[in-house]
Amino acid sequence: MPSIVKDSRILIVDDSLIIRAMMRNLLSEMGYSSFEEAENGLVAWEKLQKAKSENMLFRIMILDWSMPGMNGLALLEKCREDRGLDSMAIVMLTAISEISDMMLAIKKGATAYVTKPFEPQKVAEAIKQISAWAETIGHT
Repeated sequence: MPSIVKDSRILIVDDSLIIRAMMRNLLSEMGYSSFEEAENGLVAWEKLQKAKSENMLFRIMILDWSMPGMNGLALLEKCREDRGLDSMAIVMLTAISEISDMMLAIKKGATAYVTKPFEPQKVAEAIKQISAWAETIGHT
């Protein structure tokens, strides 16, 4: 069985170039090699639809909430409503730290929630837990 760490496609969605670079570095250190970036929800939605049409789905999306155009919560909702994207793991990585907002994102379908500023280890741990769960159920 292929490893989700080596074979999964990951989409990093954040309007901050610095955060996207940090995530690229972290994912590379973790052994991931297939990831793409989007600077907002609209660009991400286009990439997700293209990937779906090519049967090259992303397994994990790291998603900021506050972005111009389509925000992360709206993108999260669209993904959960889309039959081809509804099983993708979505890690919210955002400066929005109110408990009520965290609960809303989880209710809307976020797989994990990490607040900014963040320690890279917290993001890595969330991704490791998602990967372990996916391997357990055979979603590699």
